[in-house]
Amino acid sequence: MDQLSEDAKVRVIVAETHALSREGLRRLLEQASTIKVVCQCGSAAEALQMARRTEADVVLMGAGIPEQGGVDTAEEIMGTMPEIKVAMLTTGDEEADMLSAFRAGVTGHLLLDTEVDDLVKSLELVAGGGVVVSPSLAGKLQMALVAAGDTALQVGDEVLLTEREREVLSCVARGMTNREIGETLFIAEHTVKVHIKNILEKLQLRNKQHAAAWAVVHGLV
Repeated sequence: MDQLSEDAKVRVIVAETHALSREGLRRLLEQASTIKVVCQCGSAAEALQMARRTEADVVLMGAGIPEQGGVDTAEEIMGTMPEIKVAMLTTGDEEADMLSAFRAGVTGHLLLDTEVDDLVKSLELVAGGGVVVSPSLAGKLQMALVAAGDTALQVGDEVLLTEREREVLSCVARGMTNREIGETLFIAEHTVKVHIKNILEKLQLRNKQHAAAWAVVHGLV
């Protein structure tokens, strides 16, 4: 396989509170030919600063970062720099943090013991606009959403969404653009936009990223 140029690689900021874990993540990721770690930092505040200063595609937040306000930081990063995606590593025990991150639009929810190859593939997908949720985390997120009174879950997606809307939402979760969705489903790009608008209204979601995460958690991908 040809070596990717530096510009073609996924540029990642590694944010992790523990120096050894941070350095370990950097070394593991840089073994992949598709990843370039542009910087590493030890706090949520530093992650926000680095996101502003570097040309990153993804901020990878370690398990300890949410305790420092990582979810608020993630929301600010995505709100002010929408070209940057956020993925979070978790032990799977912090359901409240996972739910907050999900609602903030974080598109990568990964277990701390994720295999390196899977982590690399996940970061590639997140950078491309897709959503990744480790299977065991998806179940926990579903239960947390029910406990929190998630309206869409209680009503049932079969009732809320038409078959075409489900197809569009599945494409959104795979990181496809509106144009690509239209070409795949043989519909006009304007029609795709209308479907997405209806999906967001029906599911009471804020944006495409949140809708994509919803689709993964609810098994549409």
